[in-house]
Amino acid sequence: MAVSGSKDGTVNIHTVRKGLFMQSLQLPKEFSSSQLTAKEIQIASLGHIIVYTEETSTTSSQTMNCLLRYSINGHFLDRLKLDKQVISTPLVTAHEYLIYGTTTEDQCGNLYVREIHRFTRISRLAMRKPVRSVSIAYSFMTKKHSHILVGLEDAPSMMIVVTRRSEPEIKNPVIAVF
Repeated sequence: MAVSGSKDGTVNIHTVRKGLFMQSLQLPKEFSSSQLTAKEIQIASLGHIIVYTEETSTTSSQTMNCLLRYSINGHFLDRLKLDKQVISTPLVTAHEYLIYGTTTEDQCGNLYVREIHRFTRISRLAMRKPVRSVSIAYSFMTKKHSHILVGLEDAPSMMIVVTRRSEPEIKNPVIAVF
């Protein structure tokens, strides 16, 4: 499955093998009075399709940022309104988590980790500089996503160690700046 988006908000699903069109994702009815732009699309390993959108109301010309969640069959499941613009691209999914970075008005960044199923915020990590990119490192030894790599403005990068709640707590988490 391949997913594509456009400036008019259309999100299409195609087959990977032959590139055949399968279906378009249906937008919720509440978007009828707004112009929607699909900025980023991510397919999670468990089959959810996550779409980061910018929606501009035709009546007030106010811009709102949202995350939309669809099932693998293209059914709309959920929407999360964001108070800040998502800067880092791409959105990153790791099993049941969505990871993305934002930048605030005072040029400080935040790194967010959310559950894909309900968009529940798991973690918010404040950065001192705007977040420009996010990536996940996969450990072939442990077969887990073990580190989050965060690119910040002005070239420094951060490496954050990922621990699960079932694992023993790390008393001093390792954060390396390159």
